[in-house]
Amino acid sequence: MPGSNFSIINSADNVTVIPISTPSNDTNGNTVVGHLGMFVSGGVAVPVDASHPLPVTMLLPVQTSQLAKATNVMAGVFDAAIAAPATGSIRKGGSLWNTSQQTLLVYFGPHSAATAAAGIPLNPGDSISCNLPSGVVLQDEVSVACTAAASQPYVVTYQ
Repeated sequence: MPGSNFSIINSADNVTVIPISTPSNDTNGNTVVGHLGMFVSGGVAVPVDASHPLPVTMLLPVQTSQLAKATNVMAGVFDAAIAAPATGSIRKGGSLWNTSQQTLLVYFGPHSAATAAAGIPLNPGDSISCNLPSGVVLQDEVSVACTAAASQPYVVTYQ
């Protein structure tokens, strides 16, 4: 088959011929076949070129969530529930669920700055997330305080 062209018919119009390889001879007389890279887009064969680069699928590494049950030990005292991410890493998501029978206070920010006045009330059975509706994930430390004298349980999960 030296000297012949190989092609396919464009399925979009069933007429246009798209060459997929063109044999030619090099300076030593050897037959060389150059193949045109193709991919399918919407059922149509599309040649790979600068305006139609080969699609690439990126696979993200699997991440394991951290899950912890905790109990706040003293009323009005904030405990660190979720630490800020380590330098060079980011939090992918996080939530805190009030499994107690009383309201908890949740604070996003430096643990040392957490106060009852700045805390967000979290009623029994409710949860709060580090994930905002805009798609932003808060990277702050998350601290929790109970409002009752007795210790109160809660659950945290994060990546």
